Amino acid sequence: MRYCQRCILPENFPGADLDDRGFCAYCRAERSVASNRERRREALRERFLRLCDEVRGLQPYDCLVAWSGGKDSTFTLAMMRRRYGLRPLAYTFDNGFVSPQALDNMRIVSGNLGVDHIIARPRFDVLRTVFREAGSSSADTRP
Repeated sequence: MRYCQRCILPENFPGADLDDRGFCAYCRAERSVASNRERRREALRERFLRLCDEVRGLQPYDCLVAWSGGKDSTFTLAMMRRRYGLRPLAYTFDNGFVSPQALDNMRIVSGNLGVDHIIARPRFDVLRTVFREAGSSSADTRP
């Protein structure tokens, strides 16, 4: 009995079709998909870099980054600034749940990155309406 060199699928499994190198049809298909995925990723990366080059320096800010202060959006903000050389404007929507410590951290990070930061703090009655509408079961529900 022969087995796939990659996934150990037996040759008698329906559709396994081991080739002369010992790889099954499923693994060959996955490698093809992975190769296509990598080509697509590289094409998107090149497109993004061209876009960065097109917008860089045209306005006071090259891009807008929605910044919650969490690790993902902080990483994105730093990448836009450091890796891609863009001048981002950081924007935070303070929904009332952003802690004072997070806001202090954001002040420090934006200062270290040399990035301007805008924080929008709607009135509580506006937030209450937003939360109520977001939590309603029907889009037609009115206050």
